[in-house]
Amino acid sequence: MNDINIVFKLLIRDIRNNFHRNKWKYFLLSILVCYISIMNSNQFEDTSMSIIELFYLNFKDVGFINNYELNSVPTIWMIINIFVIFICGDALYYDSKLNVYLLLRVQKIHLYWISKTLFIILNIISTYLVLLLVTYIVGLIYNLNSLNWNMPAVNIINDLSFKQVTEGKFLIIIFTLYALTSISLTLIHVFFSFYMNSNYSFLIVAILICLSIFINNPLLPAIHSMILKHTIFEPSHHLTLQYSICYNVLLSIFLFFAIYISFKKRDLI
Repeated sequence: MNDINIVFKLLIRDIRNNFHRNKWKYFLLSILVCYISIMNSNQFEDTSMSIIELFYLNFKDVGFINNYELNSVPTIWMIINIFVIFICGDALYYDSKLNVYLLLRVQKIHLYWISKTLFIILNIISTYLVLLLVTYIVGLIYNLNSLNWNMPAVNIINDLSFKQVTEGKFLIIIFTLYALTSISLTLIHVFFSFYMNSNYSFLIVAILICLSIFINNPLLPAIHSMILKHTIFEPSHHLTLQYSICYNVLLSIFLFFAIYISFKKRDLI
């Protein structure tokens, strides 16, 4: 059996087991985003809002805030980020009783970890595609047929800077920033799970996500999914899309090798 076949079979196994184990989590998250979409659509029922504004309302954050008040907390942004880690971050935890058996069969730790990493990436990408699809379907149900910025709704939202960003580019920004950030955060969760209880590791990641709301430091990983903190919408703070993409890619690569080294140190074979 060549290496590619091993990775492929392990990946298929993870996809099947994950769907069986987490199908209700996916369903709950989809229902939650559906509910959020309905509430946001009803918020502007007297205004000719388009689907692109619904995407904005569902995935926006609060940008840079000065007064630390409860109403400044981006609740929806927090729920989406934390819930995705909750679903996608257990790739190794539920294998903890079986991975020795799997590794004995595979005989190659690096293939096992490559398949897990591919699974994490595919899982996160598919999760966000589903969330975007749910938002789009709710928009169609509410007859929000247009994918163009609508000036009356933008005025109410009070973010005229969005008129300077094309609709397609905006959707790509949402998907890219959210997906890359979730991959980094999930790998952080997996890394800490080697050295502490998985619940504590998840709590650390949740705290990192919350800190990004109030601490404007680009070294905090979750800040890179906050679209309103980027220069394309807020030029005064110098957080560029290019920096966020490079940061997440480099952090993920570093964590990939750090976790692999942690595997080797455990001497599971």
